Amino acid sequence: QSFEKELPQMVLSKETCGGISRFDSLDFSESERYHFFETDVCKFGFIKPTYPFFDLTVFGKYDKEAPHFEVNKFDIIRFNERAISSPSKKVVANFKVVSEVMKLEMKDADYERDVQDDVPVSGQDVEPFAYMPVNLNQLLKNVPDNDLTFYQAKNKYYIAGESGCTTLIMEVIEPLLVEVIRS
Repeated sequence: QSFEKELPQMVLSKETCGGISRFDSLDFSESERYHFFETDVCKFGFIKPTYPFFDLTVFGKYDKEAPHFEVNKFDIIRFNERAISSPSKKVVANFKVVSEVMKLEMKDADYERDVQDDVPVSGQDVEPFAYMPVNLNQLLKNVPDNDLTFYQAKNKYYIAGESGCTTLIMEVIEPLLVEVIRS
């Protein structure tokens, strides 16, 4: 569809957009609180959001040339489940990749318990990265692919699979924790 005036940025479901776009002609108008699309036979009204539009697609764009490695998600899930079983309330683990081996580690100083594992990967070496095992497991269990590529970015990893699924995990940043992990 083309409109005489520029449409405001709004968030509509894919189904709603599909339904509206089926009409041969549409007029757009707005009031203080609503956006309207009007045809010869009906009028669609949508409440204007109370918050400004933010384009979330920027979070899904990543550099495919960035340092990256490929790993089977079940190897990470198994390690994370062992780490999560720690009595500590806030379990933080870390990984780094050296010579095609992902070194996973969780140290629980309160209970003098360490969990470590080495997982085979293919790809490049990456710096240590701190993360919450419970959060990463929740994400990994919902990704349809078994083999995933982790693309390194500043304080985060983009995780992509062959199905086209892309997700993001942010690094846990705590000054004392990061100092321990990096040493």
